[in-house]
Amino acid sequence: MPSCRPRRASAVRLLAAALAALALAGCAGSGDLTEGGPAAEVDGVAIERGPIAEDVRLLVEADPTLDQAEATRRLLNIAIQSVALDQLLAERGVTVTEEDIAATGQDILATVAGEEELDAVLLELSFTRGFYERVLLPFETKLSRMAEVVGQDLVIEQREARHILVATQEEADAVVAELAAGADFAELAAERSSDPGSAANGGLLGVRERGAYVEEFEDAVWSAELNTVLGPVQTQFGFHVIEVVSATTVRGADLPIDQLRSRVVPDIEGLIRERLGTSVVTVAAGLGVWDAAAGQVVADPAVGSGATP
Repeated sequence: MPSCRPRRASAVRLLAAALAALALAGCAGSGDLTEGGPAAEVDGVAIERGPIAEDVRLLVEADPTLDQAEATRRLLNIAIQSVALDQLLAERGVTVTEEDIAATGQDILATVAGEEELDAVLLELSFTRGFYERVLLPFETKLSRMAEVVGQDLVIEQREARHILVATQEEADAVVAELAAGADFAELAAERSSDPGSAANGGLLGVRERGAYVEEFEDAVWSAELNTVLGPVQTQFGFHVIEVVSATTVRGADLPIDQLRSRVVPDIEGLIRERLGTSVVTVAAGLGVWDAAAGQVVADPAVGSGATP
């Protein structure tokens, strides 16, 4: 991240100007860097004002066009979600250690070209290194831990089917008859199927989960007995002769963590929203208001867009 020293004075002047604009507009309770008390609280857990204020100051210093109030709300929302995630983990008796967080940090560093590149990426995403180390890195670690918890009972059903696609039912009936007489499915697929994506591969469609196909084909695949020719099945593409050649299940605990996270993060986001829906969340005057329905800090119409932490 670029040094903050040469532009510190201009950043302070920018913050002062924003506060002056609020005062001229007659907006009370705008909040400022010297005001005491936390920026927000979640069930009595404080999100301190000072670090958030410093984050916003550095971000504005790096990009004077940045909307300070919007940046503040964004950081507050992430911090609030992090507290909710802490609560969810605690309710399940799950702890995350400093060693866990450090290991996550090393994993992240391995994906970029060192510390300077990480700073550049964070700045591009409008995050400071301080917010990363204080909130984002622990949150990332806890999210993976929560994914492991949520994914413990996850069972993924998978099937691999092969098919022969033809234009008419008569053609499909003929294919079914030839297969019943002992013809080789893969050879017929290569000769007869009009599906360019699978014909050359013996009609194989690859291992898929529920929801991968159009409705009629989907219903047929998931109701079929293994290694039994089924059809003709008509879809918008034509007539299919289908055979399911494998059926397996994969447990969430056996998935790599990145794959597991991609599956369960929406569920975790739902749990966080649900948890915040039952939480007492307060936001300091001038920094926004808590919208319980939306589950986030939003702009306070009575304050405007210039408030700072």
